[in-house]
Amino acid sequence: MFNAFHQSNFKRALKHLFSRRQKNVVLIEAHFGLGDNLICLGLMRAIAENNPGIRYHLACLPQYFHSIAWMLGSSKNIFPTVVTSGREARQLANFLNATYQTIGIQNIDIKRFDESFYEEYGIPFDYRWTKSAVPAGPGSEELFKQLNPDNQAYMLVCRTESGNNTYPLKIDNPSNLKVIEIYPATQNIYDWTKLVEHATEIHSIDTSFLHFVENILYEKSHGQLYFHLARKTKTQFETRLPWQLVQYPS
Repeated sequence: MFNAFHQSNFKRALKHLFSRRQKNVVLIEAHFGLGDNLICLGLMRAIAENNPGIRYHLACLPQYFHSIAWMLGSSKNIFPTVVTSGREARQLANFLNATYQTIGIQNIDIKRFDESFYEEYGIPFDYRWTKSAVPAGPGSEELFKQLNPDNQAYMLVCRTESGNNTYPLKIDNPSNLKVIEIYPATQNIYDWTKLVEHATEIHSIDTSFLHFVENILYEKSHGQLYFHLARKTKTQFETRLPWQLVQYPS
């Protein structure tokens, strides 16, 4: 039985090796960060809508699967597919006999990397915001009740990046607002939606949470927003919300 199974897989591998790639099945490898996927949401939606006859598999890391699956829930032909590396994504494309495409892997201007993603596919950059609406996560109400049971005025503070580096932030709190720290409370970042929508203040470093706030609050009323430049990076991106910049020494 094992020998038959082995031969079957070997024959399948040979078939994939010499077969022409399926044009109606595409595996996309974008940057694996959650923030990059949030930035690319409008782009991925547009790609899928413009090509309804193609089945897209978006390679994603396992820790971000639930967030990405939720944000792509309205797209009928693009599916997050878990991998652990770019190499594994390419191997999966070969196994599926799928066409392999990338977003932002080559020739990206780090001074405007977000816009470069959209330019690569000829998609209007405005879609980064206008096509970024996503319903609140299934745990949004419960998380709000859990972290703010007395329904107090509060600020949200995100001081930790995905690499688990934490930054001390300069935050004045003369109104004695309740402080709610951002942390991975659930597997779905959209469970933070209600807390973002009702915050009196939001403080964030350059991390995926800031891009999440950009998506959630675009063209909505909101509290005061503070972008803390405590994390020094070479990349630059555009924001559409009125963030007040808080400077830090180099």
